[in-house]
Amino acid sequence: MAEEKRCRDCSHYKPIDDEKGECFGVEVLGDRDPAESEKCGGRFFEPKKGRER
Repeated sequence: MAEEKRCRDCSHYKPIDDEKGECFGVEVLGDRDPAESEKCGGRFFEPKKGRER
């Protein structure tokens, strides 16, 4: 089974520390499913290069 998408795997995610980062100016948990985000909803998820799933 394929691993689910996580915010930390998105090219828009900029790490702040080991647990959270910033995405489009919003602080998010890295292990969050982007589809659960109110602002993103997974629509803007783009895998980081080399991490396509």
